[in-house]
Amino acid sequence: MRPIKLTIQAFGPFAGKEEIDFAALGDNPLFLINGPTGAGKSSILDAICFALYGHTTGKEREPSQMRCDHAAPDLLTEITLEFSLGERRYRIRRAPTQERPKSRGEGTTTHQTQAQFWQLKPEGDELLVPQKAQEATHAIETITGLNVEQFRQVMVLPQGKFRDFLMADSSQREVIFSRLFQTQIYKRIEDALKSKASTIRKEAESLQNQIKGILQGADLSAESDVQEQLDELAPQLASTTEQKDQAASSLAKSEKALEAGKILSKAFLALDSTRQSLNQLEAQKADIDSKKNRLTRAQSAQKIEHLQTTLKKCTHNKEQLNRDIAETEKALVHQQGNLASAKSALEQAEKERNPLDQLKEQLAELRKLEPKISQLADATSLSQTTQASLKEATLNHERLQTQLNQLISQISSAEERVTKLRASCSILPDKQRQLDNLRLLGQQRANLDKRIDEQNAVRQAHHNREQALAEVTARYERQETQVKQLEFAWHSGQAALLAAELKQNEPCPVCGSTQHPSPANTNTQSNPVTKKEIDDARAELAKLQQQLTSAQNQITETATQLNNIQSLLLEQQRELGENQHKSTNQLREEWKQLNDEVSALKQQHKEQGQLELELQSLTQQRSTTEQQREQALVALQQAQQNHSSAKQDEQYIQQALPEAYRQPGALAKAVQQLEDRIRSITTNYEQAVASFDTARQSVTQVSATLEQQHSQAKAFDVEYKEATAHWESALSSSEFENQQDYESALKTESEQAALTKEIDQYLHQLSGCKATLAQQQSQLEQQPKPDIEKLQAERDKLEAASATALESWKKIDNRHQQLTAVQNKLKQAHESNHALEAEYKIYGTLSDVANGQTGNKLSLQRFVLSVLLDDVLIEASHRLSVMSKGRYLLIRKEQRAKGNKASGLELEVEDAYTGKTRSVATLSGGESFMAALSLALGLSDVVQAYAGGIKLETLFIDEGFGSLDQESLDLAIKTLIDLQSSGRMIGIISHVSELREQMALRIDVHSSSSGSRITLQGA
Repeated sequence: MRPIKLTIQAFGPFAGKEEIDFAALGDNPLFLINGPTGAGKSSILDAICFALYGHTTGKEREPSQMRCDHAAPDLLTEITLEFSLGERRYRIRRAPTQERPKSRGEGTTTHQTQAQFWQLKPEGDELLVPQKAQEATHAIETITGLNVEQFRQVMVLPQGKFRDFLMADSSQREVIFSRLFQTQIYKRIEDALKSKASTIRKEAESLQNQIKGILQGADLSAESDVQEQLDELAPQLASTTEQKDQAASSLAKSEKALEAGKILSKAFLALDSTRQSLNQLEAQKADIDSKKNRLTRAQSAQKIEHLQTTLKKCTHNKEQLNRDIAETEKALVHQQGNLASAKSALEQAEKERNPLDQLKEQLAELRKLEPKISQLADATSLSQTTQASLKEATLNHERLQTQLNQLISQISSAEERVTKLRASCSILPDKQRQLDNLRLLGQQRANLDKRIDEQNAVRQAHHNREQALAEVTARYERQETQVKQLEFAWHSGQAALLAAELKQNEPCPVCGSTQHPSPANTNTQSNPVTKKEIDDARAELAKLQQQLTSAQNQITETATQLNNIQSLLLEQQRELGENQHKSTNQLREEWKQLNDEVSALKQQHKEQGQLELELQSLTQQRSTTEQQREQALVALQQAQQNHSSAKQDEQYIQQALPEAYRQPGALAKAVQQLEDRIRSITTNYEQAVASFDTARQSVTQVSATLEQQHSQAKAFDVEYKEATAHWESALSSSEFENQQDYESALKTESEQAALTKEIDQYLHQLSGCKATLAQQQSQLEQQPKPDIEKLQAERDKLEAASATALESWKKIDNRHQQLTAVQNKLKQAHESNHALEAEYKIYGTLSDVANGQTGNKLSLQRFVLSVLLDDVLIEASHRLSVMSKGRYLLIRKEQRAKGNKASGLELEVEDAYTGKTRSVATLSGGESFMAALSLALGLSDVVQAYAGGIKLETLFIDEGFGSLDQESLDLAIKTLIDLQSSGRMIGIISHVSELREQMALRIDVHSSSSGSRITLQGA
């Protein structure tokens, strides 16, 4: 980063606006910032640091305290810095929170912190941050790679702070170096390896828990029990399998016999059913014979049916023709009446047609007046148009005048409201800060409540676990007593068995004595204890021992959780301070009230901005409206003249027309009436002629039709007589006695088909039933009837036996399958565990090495940084050796720090006079300054030498040269001149006179009672 131009306004001791053009000092300047004590030399560095990060170079002064007391009240405190970073150029402007006079009225208002950040480009500046200070600071940290603390340590050596970077510990120096050299990738490698190793370790622990769960799920205490139980179950499984198969075979034979019996029984039932069906069919024979007779009669009637149909058709045609003749005679009388009426109407139309010529002459006279009517209409229309324009111009002028009056009133009201809003919104920043504090308190209180609830839950869990521990302890003690009693009883039983084998004068197999005065008696134990009972009791005791250990571990776990929660509670209560006694609801209510107040103030502030914009708009509207009103007045006068001229033209044309036709539409109405009358007379006459012709034609047509119908009636009489004779002859020669007997026998085609179908179905069913009966009797002739109940009882007995055998087999087989599955799962789990162990040997070792868990406890990133620090110290030691006349060299301390403190990046100094190495803290003030300066210069060289490193093109040094003797001062200046030639901008703040004499480029700061000023010398 290299500054180009700095603009300071009302900042520190500078009352007005001061500019420093660093570009005027040259490409790689070495310059002195000179001036008396208190003039404001350090304030220049404060201004650069504030412009970039919003903070000064020292923590003692807040930005809000940097406003100059000599500045004019209306002059805003602000800093603008233009700088370059590589090939890119930027500009940042920042103003701290400050009080300024109100634009209207008395008093002051708070100007909040603002920041704008631009990137300067040839095609135009790009605004990156429009207003928010935090966003600007974040952008600066992103592009420079440094935060404010790191900027102070590596680019600015503030007054009295040059020892900080020299004395920084490994942790502080690791943070700075990792950002300068951008070695975060090594930290990510450390974290990735640590995460991977932790994941593998957790998977291995989970696998061990899975193995325990597999064994517990199968009620096993050890993995060796799996194979033992499998060996015990093998003969039992073979025996139960054989029993199951035998029972299943017997059951299958019984079920087969039962099924055969059921089939034979169904056959006997089918035989009985067939006999009943045959009896039913034979009972239907009389009905079928009746249906055969009806079918025969219907077929005979069908043969003569066509003759009756012909007779019916002739009868119908004759009757219909007689009805048509009557209708035609009636129509003829009606049409003759219409002809007489049409003739009378024609005679009347001829009389009305006589005055037609006179009416046409009157119409021609009226049409001659039509051009005058058109001229009058145009004149009247123009008069009305000008009158409307006059009215519109009058209304427009009045509207604009009213609108102007309203705007004047609105402007006055808005100005008054803006003044009130500015006064009420002045407290908004304070209220906003109070609201933020309340929000933080509310969050802290909610966290405290959550922690209290967590404490209560853990405390209840601890209590429950204590009760569970007491229960498990009691059960364990009872079981332990029972085991001891069983063991004693078993040993007593064994002693009695041995005693039963003792013989007088023969040695005891236990003690070797030949005398047996008091042998154990086997009769003392009615129910001797077996070895299995003791093993079961011991297994139960071991199980209770595990439960007891687990319960004790759980008690320890909850006790630790309670201690941790109590510590966190105390810390959270200390954070709340005096507010810890306020409940969450109280804080929430206070926040809600204050939030409502802030919201109202924000709304007022928003309303103020809207009103100010509205006020500007209203003022502009007022000016525009005044211009429009003047234009409307001119338009009104013109409209009055146009209306007067049009009115005169209208009156002149009216005098040339008869008064009856002056009204609009009067002449057209008269013309229309005459045209309608002429048209009506002509139309009536034409219609009367047409009606007469039509009536005459209708009479002729109806007469011809009637004549034709009479001729057709004679032909129909002949056809009717012939059809009657044919039908009577056929009926007399048929089997039917009369017409009624014929009609009763007559059936439709569908009815005959239905009868035929019923007769055929009956005959088919009868023959089929007889054949089925003969077949069934032949099949069952030699078969006895089966005893179904006996077969069913035998099958139920064998089914119960098979179920019992199957249940016994399932019990053993399920256990065998469970143990086999457990064996396979354990095998898979151990294979997975071996794979995890092999993987952990790789990642676990790499994680330990990368995260500094082995050897000197040096992490991967700190190892890389230690190598980079060695490069920095080589450059720094070269300069320190020159400035200290060969006495001092800076070296890195390689011994591991005590305890868990980070190490590997601490510094020591090698003293050539004593030949010993000692801490940099033992250096004097002047020696510390030379060491810090050398370290800063060496860091600048190495960082820029590494690709991807941050550009450290500038260094500011604030004081420290006064602690050097003349020879050391000359050597320090020589070192800085050498550094300047390599492309650095170096600024020195000092009031040492020797520096002022040796350095031609200066920024002089002049102090006065009204504030300080800045001038450039030698630029």
